[in-house]
Amino acid sequence: MTKKLFKNFTTASDNSDAKAILVCDGKIEKIGINDEFAGDFDIVHDLQGGTLLPGFIDTHTHFLHSALSFDWLNLSECTSVENVKEKIFFSRQESDWIKCYGYDDSCWKKTLQKCDLDSACPNKPVVVFKVDKHSGLLNSDALETIKVPPQIDSADVRSGFFKAKAFLWLSNILSENVKDCERLKAFEKASEIAFSKGITTVHALEGGAGWGMGDVDFLLSLKNKKIFAPNVIIYPQTVDLNWIKSRGLKRAGGCLLVDGTIGGHNAALFEPYTDKPLEKGTLYFSDKALFSFAQRAHLQGLQLSFHAIGDRAVNQIVSVYEKLFEKHPKKDHRHRIEHCELVTDQDLEKIERLEIYLAVQPVFEYLWGGKNSMYEKRLGTKRVTNRFADYFKKNINFAGGSDFDVTSLDPLLGIHSAVNHPNKSQAISSLKAIDLFTKDAAKFSFDETNIGSIAEGKKADFVVLSANPVYTDSVKIKDIKILQTFIAGERVFSSK
Repeated sequence: MTKKLFKNFTTASDNSDAKAILVCDGKIEKIGINDEFAGDFDIVHDLQGGTLLPGFIDTHTHFLHSALSFDWLNLSECTSVENVKEKIFFSRQESDWIKCYGYDDSCWKKTLQKCDLDSACPNKPVVVFKVDKHSGLLNSDALETIKVPPQIDSADVRSGFFKAKAFLWLSNILSENVKDCERLKAFEKASEIAFSKGITTVHALEGGAGWGMGDVDFLLSLKNKKIFAPNVIIYPQTVDLNWIKSRGLKRAGGCLLVDGTIGGHNAALFEPYTDKPLEKGTLYFSDKALFSFAQRAHLQGLQLSFHAIGDRAVNQIVSVYEKLFEKHPKKDHRHRIEHCELVTDQDLEKIERLEIYLAVQPVFEYLWGGKNSMYEKRLGTKRVTNRFADYFKKNINFAGGSDFDVTSLDPLLGIHSAVNHPNKSQAISSLKAIDLFTKDAAKFSFDETNIGSIAEGKKADFVVLSANPVYTDSVKIKDIKILQTFIAGERVFSSK
């Protein structure tokens, strides 16, 4: 039996006596104060007054899929079309294509066009994925290279823009022939980043229309190997229940798209977009098809999860869940809605009553909320996005994630964003925000008896911080440093 002592730390809710934890074979055996422990230990970790929290849990990542784009050109820092053109022009990518991701022109004076990519790189295929990963833009050479089939061809596609089904088709073309050695390299890199951010568990929403299911099979193959990685909880993004059953998986969904995104004007809204008064977005499922799939999965005992951003899309999936539970009641189902950025008061009441779980991304408000933001441009000033305080008041189960790589793996930035919500009426306390990435997040995968809090008998997954978020100036939470990360008592990251 391996015994490890963790000592001289404080916890988020307490800044008093130095604490100590005895860990035996990866589990927390006893919690006390320094003076209570004596004897021989295999290893002693003196945390020197650092703040010890449960290891962070990110409930919404596209972990492997996003990692595979690490070698792409990152345009997230670009603030104009000219910035993008300059980056592409000076790109040193040696592959057949120049692949880019992360651009966000929603608040630029000029939006990116095919002609811009043509002038930056006229003799090589270029593809640029928007930050929300729901649309892409190609240059003329790329359009000639991929040979768009008639069923995909449209005025948008001929202009270089790929959205909805056309985007899924494009994604499939670009993801063909990925080798497992490439997946392993990307996965290991993503794991290192996760550890450096204090993340010990990720919910990996992988595969699906446009991507294929190879990434899921690869992640499943890792379970029989000793891989230096966080705990990965897989959400297969497919409606093929036979495929899910054949792999022995317990979940169906992730980002099964009920609608698109606010930035792309295809999140389904009840009222028109402020900056496009004739547009209300798109529902990707009919009511009948959505219910049929949800019913079959529910009856097979699978946990369900759907992407729904606009209030009309949230209403559709909430209505499906309501009908489903009326016909087939089930306690503690923990079916999910991903994002839920806009929701009506009536549906909020139903979400509470039906005990639907909401996987939210607080960083969206940090990036796109507030005055003169993308949200304000698209939705005006009256519609309220990401109603975290309202969820809390109604005792709705909600937890935090990043939507990696739409945003970076960074739970502290997520905590910061929830505490500093631009709409002050929707801001939550730092303690509650911490829970979104620890205790509350553990419930989303039925793991609350094993992870998510520091308690005797639970797995020794820890993160050590340079400062206590509860006692830190709220605007400086994002600047707190990750000092160490432990999984089952094993140190997997140290800043020194």
